Amino acid sequence: MSNQDADPVAALPDEAPTDSIEDSEPTMMPPNVRQSRFGFLGTAIKQRRYEKKRKKLANKGYIEWLLIDSQFPRPRFIKPKAKGGGILEYEHDGETYLFPRNAMVPSAQTGMWTVVHKKGQADPINLREPVRHSIGADTLTQYLEKRVTTSPPGLLSRLDINPKDLVMYGMMAIVAFALIQGMI
Repeated sequence: MSNQDADPVAALPDEAPTDSIEDSEPTMMPPNVRQSRFGFLGTAIKQRRYEKKRKKLANKGYIEWLLIDSQFPRPRFIKPKAKGGGILEYEHDGETYLFPRNAMVPSAQTGMWTVVHKKGQADPINLREPVRHSIGADTLTQYLEKRVTTSPPGLLSRLDINPKDLVMYGMMAIVAFALIQGMI
């Protein structure tokens, strides 16, 4: 049996890592849906075991961490330490990453804190606060509704009359025509 056929969830130890082991992070991979021997039932069982182990990790104080480099990675499950500065820290590949509470977002499935970092940046991407230079959804909707069309100008654009005024002038012309018809 090759490494690909092995159950990736079984790689997680059942007991919590001790504090004496530095940088021990459980390696958990989501179940592979394509390689299930028992079809949908096998996939559902693997997914349930995976979610249960994630809940166990959340109860033990682990954080789901995404370190974005050139691609969107699988989540890592780490346990950052407070080293006297009041902010949780974790060292990975010689770089220290910070985990402030206001930048953590709980996962909808397990309640596990989730943090996203860009590789090489100590501060996380704050998912709770919008970016200053981003465009709001309502502003974008207004822009898309009011943007310039590429159609050539027509007769009304040359006369500089909007449709509301055109309707009003048309009604006045009909009334004036009816009055003139009555006099004749």
